[in-house]
Amino acid sequence: MSDEEYYRSLGIDPTPRPPAPLDAEQLREAKELDAYWTPERLRNARPLDDPDGAPLGDTNGTGPALRAPSHEVAGGFGNVGVFVVTRAGGKEDRFCTASVVDSPSMNLVISAAH
Repeated sequence: MSDEEYYRSLGIDPTPRPPAPLDAEQLREAKELDAYWTPERLRNARPLDDPDGAPLGDTNGTGPALRAPSHEVAGGFGNVGVFVVTRAGGKEDRFCTASVVDSPSMNLVISAAH
C-alpha cells in the first residue's frame, strides 16, 4: 500500500496544501525571529536540558547537534535538525534536537518534548 493509499484509508487527504498566508502580526514576528537568530547566537546556543553542555557549534557540522544522526529510531525518523528557543526573558539561547515526520500536511516535527 502506498503512503497516499494509507492516508486515504484513514480518511486523510494527503494532497499537499500551500501554507496559509501570514497576517501582518505573524510576518512581524517572523522577521523579528530572523533578525534575532544570528549565526553567532546559533553557534553559542546551549542544550535545553544542560546549560553547561557544549554549544551548538558552527554550521559546518562540528557542533554536537549538527552532526549526522548516529542511528534511526522507532519507525525510521532520522535526526535532521534542531529547535532553537530563548529562555529567561531572552537571556539564554538554547536548542534541542528535532526530526521531520513524513505527514500529509508536510509540517510536522517531533522533539523530546522538553
